[in-house]
Amino acid sequence: LQALRGRGPARLPARFAANGFQYQALEVARCVAEGLGESPVMPLDESVALMRLVDEARAQMGVEVPA
Repeated sequence: LQALRGRGPARLPARFAANGFQYQALEVARCVAEGLGESPVMPLDESVALMRLVDEARAQMGVEVPA
């Protein structure tokens, strides 16, 4: 985060007006702007728990879970 501080806002070209990830991108931008290490909306432990759930679902469907 230190490397990003003091650079001002950045604009990234978006190919689509809405692609499903805009909410995550906006939250990341907000957290970076506020100097937060993680989002209070979706903390790291919840993200990890969700990924474990997705991995378990894929394993039950017989889809190989990446290491």
